[in-house]
Amino acid sequence: MAEMMSLSLVTEVTQRLVKSLLEVQAAKQNNKKITREIKEFVSILDENVARLKCKLPPNVSGGALDSLLRELEEAQTFVQSRQDQSFLKSMWTAKHTTEKLKFHRRNLDSAFQLALFFTRQDVALEANKKIDDSQLKIRKVSEDHSDNSGYPRGEMQGVHKTDPKLQSVITTVQSVPQNSDTEKFFADVLANNISSRVVTSENEGSTITTDGDDEDEFDDPITYDRMCDPVKGTDGLTYDRWTIIENDIIESPFKRNRSKPFSIVCDDINVRRRLFSRFPGMEALFHERRASYRREALKLARGGDDAQALLMLENVLEWDDEDAECQGLREVISRRIDQQKAAEKAGELELDLPLDDIVGLLSRETPTITLLKAAMSFANLAQAPENKLNMAIYPGALEKLVGLLTLDIPHVVLFEAARAFANLSSAKENRDKMARVPRAIERLACLMGNEVPISVHTEAARAFADLAVEKDHQVRMGAVPVVLETLVELLHRDAGEMVQEQASRALANLTSADENVTKVAVYPNTIGRVVDLLSKDIPVAVQLQAARALTNMAYVKVRAVLAFPNLMEGRNWLVELAEYPGALPKLNDLLANGTPESLQLLAARTITYLTVPDKNKITIANTKGAVERLVSLLTRSIPISVQTQAACAFCNLSITNRSMFASFPGALEKRVTLLGRGVDSHLQYQAVRAFTILSFAKENKVLMAGFPNAIERLVGLLVPHMEERVQSQAAGALWNLALEDQNRVKLATYDDVISSLTNLLSRDVPEEVQSNAMCAFANLAISNENKRRLAEYPGALPKLIDLLAKGTPESLQLLAARTITYLTVDDRNKITIANTEGAVERLVSLLTRSIPISVQEQAACAFCNLSVPPANKSMLASFPGALEKLVTLLGRGVDSRLQYQAAQAFSNLSIAKENKVLMAGFPNAIERLVGLLVPDVEERVQIHAAEALRNLALEEQNRIKLATYDDVISSLMNLLSRDVPEEVQSNAMWAFANLAIPNENKRRLAEFPGVLGKLVDLLSHGVPETVQEDAARAFFFLAAEQENKTLMASYPGAVDKLVALLNDPAASEGVKHYIQWALSKLNAGEGGSS
Repeated sequence: MAEMMSLSLVTEVTQRLVKSLLEVQAAKQNNKKITREIKEFVSILDENVARLKCKLPPNVSGGALDSLLRELEEAQTFVQSRQDQSFLKSMWTAKHTTEKLKFHRRNLDSAFQLALFFTRQDVALEANKKIDDSQLKIRKVSEDHSDNSGYPRGEMQGVHKTDPKLQSVITTVQSVPQNSDTEKFFADVLANNISSRVVTSENEGSTITTDGDDEDEFDDPITYDRMCDPVKGTDGLTYDRWTIIENDIIESPFKRNRSKPFSIVCDDINVRRRLFSRFPGMEALFHERRASYRREALKLARGGDDAQALLMLENVLEWDDEDAECQGLREVISRRIDQQKAAEKAGELELDLPLDDIVGLLSRETPTITLLKAAMSFANLAQAPENKLNMAIYPGALEKLVGLLTLDIPHVVLFEAARAFANLSSAKENRDKMARVPRAIERLACLMGNEVPISVHTEAARAFADLAVEKDHQVRMGAVPVVLETLVELLHRDAGEMVQEQASRALANLTSADENVTKVAVYPNTIGRVVDLLSKDIPVAVQLQAARALTNMAYVKVRAVLAFPNLMEGRNWLVELAEYPGALPKLNDLLANGTPESLQLLAARTITYLTVPDKNKITIANTKGAVERLVSLLTRSIPISVQTQAACAFCNLSITNRSMFASFPGALEKRVTLLGRGVDSHLQYQAVRAFTILSFAKENKVLMAGFPNAIERLVGLLVPHMEERVQSQAAGALWNLALEDQNRVKLATYDDVISSLTNLLSRDVPEEVQSNAMCAFANLAISNENKRRLAEYPGALPKLIDLLAKGTPESLQLLAARTITYLTVDDRNKITIANTEGAVERLVSLLTRSIPISVQEQAACAFCNLSVPPANKSMLASFPGALEKLVTLLGRGVDSRLQYQAAQAFSNLSIAKENKVLMAGFPNAIERLVGLLVPDVEERVQIHAAEALRNLALEEQNRIKLATYDDVISSLMNLLSRDVPEEVQSNAMWAFANLAIPNENKRRLAEFPGVLGKLVDLLSHGVPETVQEDAARAFFFLAAEQENKTLMASYPGAVDKLVALLNDPAASEGVKHYIQWALSKLNAGEGGSS
């Protein structure tokens, strides 16, 4: 009775386990691995229960079935946990579940055999005791190897070659009398335990102990060649993966067991670890073999060789079951093969009729079964490339198909009609015609937006996506009511991979049109749905289409922002996308190594578009890993298209993150590397542009100028054959670096820098390049240490002078004039430049009203600097047109900046004795100088105007001439007031004193209204010494005239102030001398001059 109860309990528990397994299988129909494992599990359970019922003896020991029941309960617990969690995919993975099911299946297979073995032993009491002992020991070994194992890992370690406990069990059981049943039992049980039951994780430290000096363990047991990818077979032995794959080994060469197919169980990571340690080169070969095999698998998968591709993809997934791209292609091929098999099975439904008869049957009036056969036949014929064109142009065929694309048609017929339409639309030549069929687009949109089978959704979306390739129809297709929203909703994860792929492809095609982007961008779910499809667990094909759609939308929005900059202000779609939770991290993940190139490129391009708004520049730069990923892509091993987009994104981000980006590890190094010769021009442009942007920041200038090879690489880009935009940025970078004082001297030490910049000053160089080079050269000229080197550099001055010519763009003319101004600060350069052919002529020609004021000012400033050395004064004053231009610039209404430079230059030239008479007699010169001695003229201009009159009055011939001008006397007199700035007053007083020297002028000056009052006032206490001394000198000169004595002596307060000043201890000796002489003249009764 006890044994019947035990058997009944085993049967009940087994049935419960089978039921649970089947329920899990039903919930996971889309996972072939789990489905296959459950089928095998159920089959083994059924076989073992039947065998147990048939062979279980009448007498069963009390605990014989306990171990079996325990194993059944453990398996039931695990399966129940998976059944409870089946609705939440994220809680477990297919890999873990499959391995754990395999683990329990093998355990139960052994447990059933153990139970049958021990219950069938008809032996003596001693033998029964040994059996009990052996069962306990085997159970202990089993528990030691299974407890705490957790879920089996993807790579499992091999079992110990020798296990004391296992050897003890074997010894004990071997003492039991042997028969055919025991031999079969041990063959099966030991194989199971050795090959698969004893599975541990790498961290649990289970290793195979081998002699480190024995190289035989690294040889494949079949070929005797050294392994590079060791794996465990189901027979427990270690092989090279490529031996098994390349020789299609399906049966163990050493342990033949037809009931147990031979396959790879797992990677033998222990042997592999020792192999790589012993032979370091093997690790590279290991990776290369796998990568090469994977590439070939992908090539075959995309090339249409389904059978071989599927086999190779399965092999790849054996070592990396999380390879999303291979998973996606495997599923696509599997579905295609299933469809082909289904089509073959349904072959009897096809009609063996000519095309015109089939088309004739595509009508609602045709009986359903006949209509189905006709639609299926048409769809199958439309699969063949050679049929597509003729079938699409067959009279009425397309219209008949469109007539069947309605919701009231049976779903089986609807699917075949949609499949037929999609097959025809895959031919590019058919799309325009098909898109113009009345109601075709609308009906496809209707099928996508209603509750129909997923297969219909898929075919409708496939056809719609094909038609959306045609640009002429994109706007019209996007205008179909709610079609864009429908496509967005079909991106939901529950829609199915095929629907997602086709819907995202359709959306990507439609978003090539600006109008469609405007509509879909305002739909609230758009960003979320598209971004969600960029996740790692989404098949690559779907990710790719979602990324295309996102890139298209971002591109259109960027163009809008650039066309209407006011859209940058506040929030816009690009900002919303960048701030959407998970968007940037997912795009960032797609930049990682291992991402397919096309997907990586789209992610990089989208990030580039997102970097246009300034707000996003900060957001992206602060996103974890974003800058690091962009920098990592700037490597030669990365495709140029991806590098270029990464460089462009980095460049845009640099605008608002200059300091951080210049100091980011590896960023400058990568940039400088990309400035080298032989780099793709698009990539080179982005690199040099980023370098230029970073060099704007003051804190980066010294760092970047001193970075190894940076200057040399920039100079290398300034050669004639280089692209204009690259040259312009390189020259711009040098310009920025030269803004820093510390860099100017450093840069000028490079002969190549000066020669390259000098070469770019030629007229045949593009204006922007020339302008940036000119700015860089000008900044170098600011440093005193560089001035002579630059001025004397062969060809530099002639090119600068040439740029002063008429017809040169204003900006270049201004820069050239400014550079010459900088260079003329150096005394030796003043002589050099003044004697350089064409220099003075070009500067003088620029002092014309038709020339922009900014250019005139720099030319006047350079001319002014050249007028300082005595050696230049005569030549400049007599240079044709020079004085005329200067005098013109002294007129009223001229910009004060020009007046200042002209007055200063005129004053400088008037110092030379040989120039004084010429300049005093130059038409309008005196009038223009006098016109500047009024209160509304800038002080600095008045100073040089008064100074010029002072210099001219030093020449005796000029004194009488100047005194004939009432305006000269009145203007100078007005400047003798105490409220006039001291330097202006001093120059005016000196000029007046010089005019008082000639006897011809004395009486006129003394009698000129207000003159004596001004002089007497300046003889008071508190007047600046220089002014007071010239006032006393002038008073003395005037007092020397006999006719002035009475007038001057009787002037109120004159004598008293002279006496007071004479006795003033603070008065200078020069003042006192002139006062004494003046008093002596006033007291003397004689006339004459001093």
